[in-house]
Amino acid sequence: MVPESTLTGPEMALQQMGKTPLGRYLFTSSELTRDFIEIGHEAGLLGRRSRLRLSGKPLMLTELFLPASPLY
Repeated sequence: MVPESTLTGPEMALQQMGKTPLGRYLFTSSELTRDFIEIGHEAGLLGRRSRLRLSGKPLMLTELFLPASPLY
């Protein structure tokens, strides 16, 4: 979830990423910080939710890890 107020300045690039992985954009930014992370599991699936700040602007990242997905 990305609040509209976050999509200003350089972060407007989030709207035009096409097939570029979101993680590549976020986690290579020197302007990224994490406020918190929650980890959970249900029915054999692992997930996590993080509130991030990109250039001080908030966004919520929710990830679900599928059993057949490769480990990074």
